[in-house]
Amino acid sequence: MVQMKMIKMILTVMLFFAFAGSAFSYTEDKLTEHDPIYIEGNSQFEDSKGSIRGVVSGKGVQNDPYIIAFHDIKTGEYGGIKIKDTDAYFIIRKCNIHGDGTTNTNGIIFEGVENGKVENVELRDNYIGIYINGSTNNFVIDTTISGSRDVGIEIHDSENSIIASTTISGSGDDGIEIHDSENSIIASTTISGSGSDGVYIDGEYNKLFKCDITNNRQGIHQSRFYSDNNTASFCNIYNNEEYGVYNNNYNDRFEAINCWWGSENGPSGVGPGDGDKVGEKIDYEPYLSVKVDIKSSE
Repeated sequence: MVQMKMIKMILTVMLFFAFAGSAFSYTEDKLTEHDPIYIEGNSQFEDSKGSIRGVVSGKGVQNDPYIIAFHDIKTGEYGGIKIKDTDAYFIIRKCNIHGDGTTNTNGIIFEGVENGKVENVELRDNYIGIYINGSTNNFVIDTTISGSRDVGIEIHDSENSIIASTTISGSGDDGIEIHDSENSIIASTTISGSGSDGVYIDGEYNKLFKCDITNNRQGIHQSRFYSDNNTASFCNIYNNEEYGVYNNNYNDRFEAINCWWGSENGPSGVGPGDGDKVGEKIDYEPYLSVKVDIKSSE
């Protein structure tokens, strides 16, 4: 219970700052076609207002972030929306970003970005839905990602990434990949139908909290290298084909406590029950006998 309270407190505080000042009114909640957007450096947010880069308002500060909104974008050479080397506050909101299902173009790309937020965006049929690289303090909230040919969300060499209230389905490889990254929080998120892992973790101090992880080849896979202090708690891990949680790390255990495994008597494999299998070096007790309501604030 101490861990649950700690994660809820961290998530509440971080989401408060993520949403602070994000109120935005727009007279026409209607998507219009827009070319792919590429912004490099803070100055291009200002240069782009009302222009080809798609910024519709804002000053780039926490209580008045730049807003990129109401665009329907087919991905191009740089992807759908690419932001690089910025620390201004901005929100990508209410956009539809889609590929053609055959090319290797990504939906949203953050490189060297701090203080970015993706909110209420639909991404479909891209190579990678959202790619976050060398970045810190970024948020993905209330977003839908489907049919990614490779990965739904990839977080690489980044810190303090928050994914919350998001749905990721039908990824060709992994739903979420975390590489060489730390202090990521994935909360109240559904990851399903991935061709490989629902969540692949290679990093430290990454936490999953109140997630649905289902119908993937493997639910959660901790890599053999550079992984330590990663946890899942109060998650529903069920109907995954091979393992609910698999730990490939030689030295460190993976903690998946207070989770529901698809059966009231716990996980199978090295576990005692009939639910999803767990492998060696998994801490799965205590486990839950009923499914978690991942949308509940309790």
